[in-house]
Amino acid sequence: MKKPNNYDNVQTETKKLPAGGYICEIIQYEETKSKAGNEMLKVCLDIAEGEYKGFFAEMWTRAKMAAFPNDAKYPHAGTSYIVTEDAEGNCSRSFKQFCTAMEDSGNIVWDKTDKLTDLQGAQVGVIFRREETEYNGSAYWQTKPMAYRSVDSIRSGDFKVPEDKPLQSSGYPQFQQPSAPQGFTAVTEDIPF
Repeated sequence: MKKPNNYDNVQTETKKLPAGGYICEIIQYEETKSKAGNEMLKVCLDIAEGEYKGFFAEMWTRAKMAAFPNDAKYPHAGTSYIVTEDAEGNCSRSFKQFCTAMEDSGNIVWDKTDKLTDLQGAQVGVIFRREETEYNGSAYWQTKPMAYRSVDSIRSGDFKVPEDKPLQSSGYPQFQQPSAPQGFTAVTEDIPF
């Protein structure tokens, strides 16, 4: 086998997004329905400032080049799903929090006819937390959007970094790292996606 092009420049360590507050840009959004049929807003985010600027776009590019060359979907790790109404048909608390954070960040959310405006490209503050996730019987950690805040509150540090959310707190059984077959080393690092 011939050494692949750019072999010496390929990074093997991936950057992980720590839990905390970030200024984010809305890359895409979609009005959709949840699995239960409830109205929902799907918001795809990327980090807009600082050391982790473009974090999810970089993740998407790596995934697209490596394993999913024909899949143009934005990575789910930077996606927030917000149910807009509660069980009684009233505005949900999480949707009101999102809209308030957007408005407090200088964005216009509703037009004169009370329709949602075009949010693509708007900036908002987002608090991310680490959540343990299960896939095919294996557990790994992801950093996911948890709550929306104003851009100013994130810049001023006026937020609390949330605690990690392990699977056991969600009612899932605690997963044990499987032992590696003989001759192999078990991977104990977080999966980067």
